[in-house]
Amino acid sequence: MLSTINLYVDKLVLLKLDNTKLSVKDREKLNTICETLNKILKFSIGLSSTRIRKEALNLALSLGKKLQLTNRTEQFNKMITIIQEALPELTKDNEPEIRTRIIDIKEMLKI
Repeated sequence: MLSTINLYVDKLVLLKLDNTKLSVKDREKLNTICETLNKILKFSIGLSSTRIRKEALNLALSLGKKLQLTNRTEQFNKMITIIQEALPELTKDNEPEIRTRIIDIKEMLKI
């Protein structure tokens, strides 16, 4: 399911357009989408399943890059907060897939 959500994020047109080109209604929709994705991230990263965590981190990486590219700092900062809260627990994970994603996310966040 998280893989499908990640594909949705990759194809979401609202994340490809600059914020200035969006109508107020589209910005509201995008805010709602980002809030929902943040809830999904928070829940999924908190689970102990390596596969689910890996897919959640893939989603965070994809969403984070798109938010950065389109200068959506408010949504990006909310996502960063979720990742930073989970980071201490994630860094304890010894699975190589998780460690690789953490490194990629740290590079994106410039931590």
